[in-house]
Amino acid sequence: MQAQPDADGDGGWLTLTVQPPTRLDTEDLPGRELVFVVDASGSMMGAPMAMAKATMRRFIDGLGPDDAFTVLRFSDDVSGLGDQLLPRTDENIERALAYVDGLEGEGGTHMTAGIRAALGVPRRSDRVRYVVFLTDGYIGNEAEVFELVGQEIGDARIFAMGVGTSVNRYLLDGLARMGRGTVTYVDLEQPTEPVVERIYDKLRQPALVDLVVAFDGLEVHDVAPSRMPDLFVGEPVVVFARYEGPLRGRAVVQGRRGDARVELPVSLHAVRDEDVDGVRSMWAREQIDELQLDPTLAFASDARRKQRIEQVTALSLEHRVITEYTAFVAADESRVIDGHSRGTSVMQGVDLAAGMAHEATWGHLGLPGGDGSDGSIGLGSGGGSGAGYGKGHGAGFGGRGSRMPRVRMASAQVKGSLDAVIIRRIVRAHRNEIRHCYNRGLALDPTIAGRVVIQFVIDVLGNVSVSTVASTELPDEAVGQCMANAVKRWRFPKAEGGGHVLVNYPFVLSPK
Repeated sequence: MQAQPDADGDGGWLTLTVQPPTRLDTEDLPGRELVFVVDASGSMMGAPMAMAKATMRRFIDGLGPDDAFTVLRFSDDVSGLGDQLLPRTDENIERALAYVDGLEGEGGTHMTAGIRAALGVPRRSDRVRYVVFLTDGYIGNEAEVFELVGQEIGDARIFAMGVGTSVNRYLLDGLARMGRGTVTYVDLEQPTEPVVERIYDKLRQPALVDLVVAFDGLEVHDVAPSRMPDLFVGEPVVVFARYEGPLRGRAVVQGRRGDARVELPVSLHAVRDEDVDGVRSMWAREQIDELQLDPTLAFASDARRKQRIEQVTALSLEHRVITEYTAFVAADESRVIDGHSRGTSVMQGVDLAAGMAHEATWGHLGLPGGDGSDGSIGLGSGGGSGAGYGKGHGAGFGGRGSRMPRVRMASAQVKGSLDAVIIRRIVRAHRNEIRHCYNRGLALDPTIAGRVVIQFVIDVLGNVSVSTVASTELPDEAVGQCMANAVKRWRFPKAEGGGHVLVNYPFVLSPK
């Protein structure tokens, strides 16, 4: 604990750090409900999706015997392993890993649909529910997201992994704060395995849940965070507060480990440091975050919004903390031009976020855009490079793009004991590979269109042993062969009862 007294010595600001143990005994680890939600939009194509997949594989492989779980994905829509939690069985593990392996980045980012589905998964027990989001957070409707979380979260905890160097930190920090969880940011230049292990170890070892900090013998107010996160091994919880009068009494940290209640008393006066500086500013920052991340602001009146802005501005100016409403400016009055030269306008391309695949933005391999109604970013195709907003039109160096070529999946014929719905979900996850083959044909003939039927066999291990072109209406046979070769690399769940599965899958291709 550290304290920064006020200038008159009557009260001040304090910070209390709750340190977790370095390790937990296996018998102290409770069962969990884990809902993994992966962003499968176009901006995740490439290294971000690879990192998200590696993280989910590690979690799924390491599930405990008392855990229950499911996996969801969101882009233009939401799908997953189902709307119920699955017990940890070998069959469910294999099914989940196959589903994760088939995920690809495509489409817009409709995060509200993903959040609604994740928080709506029915509870199966009184275990702690963890919702784990893996995303680059490329959306702009934070207020709508926060409102939805505030309405639907219940007692679930939200954890987020921000992938890449251009993550929407305001969004993910807010989700973690509202969900009493934490957020981890992953630089794609880092080795994958240590990062994944760090995230896995964190959620595997909750030291205390339902954390509460009470103060005895000291008048304390404006405590932040107002909703305490759980305490995890390797992740201390830091509390800030304003106190009145002399620093005395004690703090009591309370929490739950399994079914047992835990209390940890902390003496306040014994660790006071008169020379501490900066606690006041950190407290102010926490207070500002509390005010700005209030989910009810999304549907508040104009008068209440204005009042909240005034509160944030007052805290910012009094405690010298920068916000979106304030700035501290240093004025430089020196002249850098003579005032007579004429400037030259230069068109400058915008660099991609580190790790993002070029296919996510370049017109010849464009992705379907979102409709912009939920603040999503639609990645467009057309005469140049660039990500488009709103209706999915890309504004690139070559001019305004247009909607990308369509790949529609017709009803498949399935012979065998593997559910056609599962097959369709996996094929849908790989649709961008089919689109890539079609784009190669369009580069030679921009008018080709028609129906291509791919026939493939899924063996007893879930691998595609044979993949051929059953029929094609395209004059360019190379497109169909490219599609068949792509299907050969896919992986499916094992069929119930064993045996091979024969699939005839029609794809209808059109330029627009």
